[in-house]
Parts: sequence; C-alpha cells; structure tokens
Amino acid sequence: MQDQMGRYVEILPSRTSATKQTYRIVLKQDEDGRIVARCLDLEGVVTDGATEEEAIANVYEALEAMLEVRGLEKDFNLIVVENMGA
Repeated sequence: MQDQMGRYVEILPSRTSATKQTYRIVLKQDEDGRIVARCLDLEGVVTDGATEEEAIANVYEALEAMLEVRGLEKDFNLIVVENMGA
C-alpha cells in the first residue's frame, strides 16, 4: 500500500526488507472517529488522522522526525501489526 505521499507502507509483516529497520504501528479508532497511529518501537511516536491513510502518513512523518533527532537512519519499513476498528 502507498500512503498519500507515495511512500510504500507494508500492511502485513510478510515482505519487509532485512536491511532496513522495521517499526511496528497500531491503528485504533478513537471515540471521535479519528484513526490514532502509535509506534510500538519508539516511545512518544503517536499521531492521528481522519482516515487510515492519513494516520499512516502522519506516523511516517513523526517517525522520520524522531529518527532525525536521534541521529538514526531514516530509511525504514513501516508495518501495521494491529488494526483495531480502523
């Protein structure tokens, strides 16, 4: 699947690249109907969007920013490991 920015997002953890770091996210619909995306592997990376695609695009950007601040590689795989009501 591609996000709104045209970046590839792996929805099922079956074909990730072994050479890239993989970050797992959980999608959950909140009480207002927005989709909340939370990274399980980096504390503090939580965002939301009006749609699943928007939430994934937003978490991708939040991960890039967090990795840049930490001086880590920004080339990564993103997988959705749980989709609760999204």
